[in-house]
Amino acid sequence: MNKRNIVWLIILLVLVLVFIISRQRENFERRIELFNFRTDDISRIQLVQRADTLSIIRADVGWLIEHPRVLPIREAHINRFIDDYFSLTVSSNFVSDLRDRQERFQVSEDTGLLICIFGRNARSLSRMFFGRDMNNPNNGFIREANDNRIYQINNVNNLFQLLTTNLNTWRENRIVTFTENEISSISISRGNEPFTLQQEFGMWRLLIEDEEPIEISLGNAVLSRFINALTGLTTTIFFDDRYEEFSERLANPELAFHVVLVTGENVFLNLTVNDENSFVLQRNQEQETLYRLTTGIFNQLALEPERLMEH
Repeated sequence: MNKRNIVWLIILLVLVLVFIISRQRENFERRIELFNFRTDDISRIQLVQRADTLSIIRADVGWLIEHPRVLPIREAHINRFIDDYFSLTVSSNFVSDLRDRQERFQVSEDTGLLICIFGRNARSLSRMFFGRDMNNPNNGFIREANDNRIYQINNVNNLFQLLTTNLNTWRENRIVTFTENEISSISISRGNEPFTLQQEFGMWRLLIEDEEPIEISLGNAVLSRFINALTGLTTTIFFDDRYEEFSERLANPELAFHVVLVTGENVFLNLTVNDENSFVLQRNQEQETLYRLTTGIFNQLALEPERLMEH
C-alpha cells in the first residue's frame, strides 16, 4: 500500500471515529431526566383524576395512604412506583407542543392522570400529566402541567398498572403479618367444638377439652396447609364502614381464631357468611374495615381436629 493510500485510510478511520463519537453524544444528549430532586426529599404524592384523588404521605413509620382514608399502604406497590416513575427519561424531541393535541395524547386536564409530587413544607416539586398511548399499551405520553410540550415514554406497561387512583390497589392487602414461627398457640372455635393448637420449639400439639394432648407429627400435611392459609391471609375486597351490616352475624361467627404470639400479642379473627360464595372476616374487633374472603379460603381455614390425627 502506497503512502497516499495510507493517508486516505487514516482520514477514513478518523471520520468513522468522529461519526461514532458524535452518534454516541447524540444518543446521550437526547435523553432528558424528568426529575431534578431526590426521592428522599418527597413528603407527599398525589394521583389526581376528575373522579377522585389518592394522596400518599411519608410519615415517621414510612409511607401511608392519607386520602380518601388513612390506611397502611402496600409497601411493594409504593416502592415499585418510586423506582419506575422517578427513573423515567424522555427524548429531547417532543411529539407536540400544540394545546389542542393534548386530548389526543391523553395528557389534557380532562383525560390525563395528574401526578403531583411535594417536598418539605408542602413545596411543589413536580406536576405531570400522564397518559397512555391508545394504539400501543406499552407506550405513553407525559407533559408538565405548566408546559404544552408532550413527550413520548416507552416500556411503561408495568408503570401503568401501578398508576391508578383505585384505593384497594394501593392499600395493604395482608390481613395478618405474623409467621408460623411467631405463633405460640391458636384457639379455634367452630360451633361447639373448640380446640387449641400449641407450638413449642417448632413442634405442634393438639389440645381438646378433657382429652390428653396429642402430638402432631412433624411435616403434617393438613397442619401445613392450614398454617399456610392462616399466615398468608390477603384480600382485594374491603368492606369499609359496613360493620353494622354484619354485626349480628359476627357476634356468632361461623369460625373464630384466637392467636397468641410468642411476644404475648393477641390476634382475634372472626369469620361469618357474606353470601354463597364468600365470607366476611373481622380482625381484632375492628369496626372500620372488614375483609372479604372466598369460600375456598374459608374451607382451608375450617380445620377439623380429627384430620390432624390421620396424618
